[in-house]
Amino acid sequence: MSWNGLRKGRISIPYAEYFITFNCHKRTPYFTDYRLARLFCQSISHNEQKFECSWQTWVLMPDHFHGLLTLGNTQLGKVVGELKGRTAYLLNNLSCG
Repeated sequence: MSWNGLRKGRISIPYAEYFITFNCHKRTPYFTDYRLARLFCQSISHNEQKFECSWQTWVLMPDHFHGLLTLGNTQLGKVVGELKGRTAYLLNNLSCG
C-alpha cells in the first residue's frame, strides 16, 4: 500500500489523544545504545515544548516506540513527523560525527 493510501481516512483533532507506534528503519535496534536513547528522550521534551502537546506516557524499545499523545492545536502528522525527523537528524549527526 502506498504512503498516501496508509494516510487515507486519518483525522487530526485538536486536544484529542492518540496512541502512536513507529519502528526504526529496517527495525534496527538503535536504542540499545544509551546515547541514542537519551537523544530520543530529549527530542520528546523538545517536541512537547515546540508544539504545546503532551506525551502522557511512552516507552522506547530497542527498535520501536509507543506513546500516548495529547495534541495541542497542531496537526498530528506535524508533531509526529517533527519528532521522527529531529531524532533521525540527531542520530545521523552523532554517528557520522
